[in-house]
Amino acid sequence: MKRILQLRYGVRLVWDSGPGWFLASCAIVVLQGLLPLASLYLLKQIVDSIIAALPDAAQPGALRRAFVYVALAALMELLDAACRALAAVISENQSQAVADHVQEEIQRQSAALDLAFYETPAYQDTLHRAQQDARSTPLRIVNAMTRVAVNLISLVGLAAILFTFHWGITLVLCLAMFPGFLYALRVSRRMFDWRNACTEMERKTFYLHWVLTSGIHAMENKCFGFAGALIARFKSLRLRLRHERLAWLKRQMAGELLGQGGGLLVVFGCLLFMAAQTAHGRITVGSLVMFLQAMRRAEGYFRSLMQSLAALYEDSLFLKNIRDLLEMEPTIRPPDRPARLPATGAESFRLAGVDFRYPGTDVPALRDVAMELRPGQRVALVGHNGSGKSTLVKLLCRLYDPDAGRVEYGGVDIRSFAPADYRRLIGVMFQNFTRYAFPARDNIWLGNVALDPHDPRIEAAACLADADRLIRGLPQGYDTQLGRGFKAGAEISQGEWQKIALARAFVSDARLLVLDEPSSFLDSDAEEQLFANLKEFARRKTILFVSHRFSTVRQADWIYVMEDGLVKEQGDHATLLGQNGLYARMFQLQARGYQTDG
Repeated sequence: MKRILQLRYGVRLVWDSGPGWFLASCAIVVLQGLLPLASLYLLKQIVDSIIAALPDAAQPGALRRAFVYVALAALMELLDAACRALAAVISENQSQAVADHVQEEIQRQSAALDLAFYETPAYQDTLHRAQQDARSTPLRIVNAMTRVAVNLISLVGLAAILFTFHWGITLVLCLAMFPGFLYALRVSRRMFDWRNACTEMERKTFYLHWVLTSGIHAMENKCFGFAGALIARFKSLRLRLRHERLAWLKRQMAGELLGQGGGLLVVFGCLLFMAAQTAHGRITVGSLVMFLQAMRRAEGYFRSLMQSLAALYEDSLFLKNIRDLLEMEPTIRPPDRPARLPATGAESFRLAGVDFRYPGTDVPALRDVAMELRPGQRVALVGHNGSGKSTLVKLLCRLYDPDAGRVEYGGVDIRSFAPADYRRLIGVMFQNFTRYAFPARDNIWLGNVALDPHDPRIEAAACLADADRLIRGLPQGYDTQLGRGFKAGAEISQGEWQKIALARAFVSDARLLVLDEPSSFLDSDAEEQLFANLKEFARRKTILFVSHRFSTVRQADWIYVMEDGLVKEQGDHATLLGQNGLYARMFQLQARGYQTDG
């Protein structure tokens, strides 16, 4: 029953991708199933007409009837060729439509799932298997079902023909083929289990290939010279996968060869029986030809039917990989009745008694965190690596929900809002910001796709991030392709990429800007210009800096110091220095690096 449900799911995917092509495919199936029966009947009539006309073959018109049947048979062959050509066109269009549809569904689902899914190996395995099967499995199922339908239609007609000769012929053919079918099902199940078991190994080979071929790793690859060592690892893993797959293929081929051998013995035994019946005058030569052809074709159709059913079973197993991904449910979802976001923009963001630990871990990442970010305020978040800063930002953006406590906006728990609506309140530049291989304009526009790509606010955001002069100096200005991955792409420095990322955060309609190490790649002049711009900008928005650089931190109106998931200290720069605590020690240690003995 589960397999049937998977098949129905596969057909639904194909239908959703193109109902018209699906209906056209069904029509072709019926034609392709009936045409062989018509051809077989015409072959009988041709032979019998020729034999009947032999005594009078010299008379004009003696073979006229045979010629008519030959013409009809030729017409059937032309129609069959046209159907095959049309079926190929339909299949190709269906293939592209289904592949695109399933890929789009995977993209939508990936965008909807929680961040936690991306950070677990089990999800990565599920995603990898779904992506591997997405482009081919649904269409293979439909093609296999098409072959099953064609074979069944033809087999029913051929069975009716063979029953007129002897009822046992069809039964013997079925019994001869059935063991091979059962063996194919068994191999398919074991192949599916092996494929799932080796998913992580396959992902490792994909990752090694990416490291060895991507521009991101090219410089270290050349400087450290690790390509040879990683190629050896890649080769070892691929060799192991190939050997295991080849072993399964050998078993499958051996089973199929035994099944076909048994089937052939049965077929030729039936041929001898039919020849003897003809020699004794019980059937005509035309009938013999028809029955022989019917039996040979029935054997071929039946073998094809069994193979198609086995393929359906195997593909239904692999379709489950796609379904597993597409039916995953995010835990961060809109409430049944989302609260309306405050419209004034004068509300604070607040964390109250927040505890959090990552799924599958025992060590808390945040403990009893209390914090408030007021409108127009510049707030800094500092602490050693692993102190909980990035985790706090994730909860503030509602990429995770706290285990205890509340994250609030305007005094309302943010779980009361629709996640997409709430996230539009926040503009973010992460420390590991993304370098999109898009034109410069689109790189900024991604921060607020509700805008027209040529909206003046895009250039205004670039000016605020001190990126406007950089972009206008590129060969096509704002339309210049960034990165060398595509034709006419322009490569820019890390600091220039950071300015683009800052502009992407600034172009949003956010009430809160979260800037994680916003000046890590900027020189001192660019950093000073950035904060001069932000000083004016902060009058309208709340800004949260996450930084290790005290030249950045001291720009803040209020500073939170974190350690081991706790807020250890808070206050402005002067107050925290006066407390001579963790903040003062961190500041003095960094300041010492700028001091000279002279």
